[in-house]
Amino acid sequence: MKASAARFWGVVVIVLLSGLVLGLQVSAARAGGLNQIPTVSIPTVTGTPSGAMATVKATGDQDQINVRSGPSSVYYDIVGVLVVGQQVPALGRSVGGDWVQIAYPGVPGGVAWVYSPLVDLSSSVPIVEPPPTPTPQVTPTIDPTLAAQFLV
Repeated sequence: MKASAARFWGVVVIVLLSGLVLGLQVSAARAGGLNQIPTVSIPTVTGTPSGAMATVKATGDQDQINVRSGPSSVYYDIVGVLVVGQQVPALGRSVGGDWVQIAYPGVPGGVAWVYSPLVDLSSSVPIVEPPPTPTPQVTPTIDPTLAAQFLV
C-alpha cells in the first residue's frame, strides 16, 4: 500500500477533546498480526511446599482442569484452571473423597477445589469441611392473575 503525498486534514476525538491532525502524521496499523494477550494472570505456586501435592493428570484431549470455589461443579463457580503436569499443595479432601482442596493463591481464603479423579495425590490428606454453598438466587413466582389471562 503506497502512501499518498497529498496533504489532508482529519478530526480526531480523544476522550472529550478534539482537534485537527495533519494527514501525513497519521499512519494506519494492521491488526491482523497481533496475538491475543491474556487479560488475567493465572496464579502459580512458588517455592517448594512440604506436604501432600496434587498433580494434574492427562485425561483424554483436555490439557487443563477447572478449579472451583467449592467441592461441586453444580453449586460452586470456576475460579481458575490448572494445566496437565502442574503441581499444587493438597490441603484436604471432601467427605466422599470426590474433591481435593488445594492451596490456590489469588482467591478468597487462598484455597480452592479440584475434582479428585483428575489429579494424583502424593500422600493422603485429611477430610475438611467445605465452604458454605452460595445462596441461590430467588426464583420469580408466576402471577396467577396474569397467568389466568393466557388460559384457553
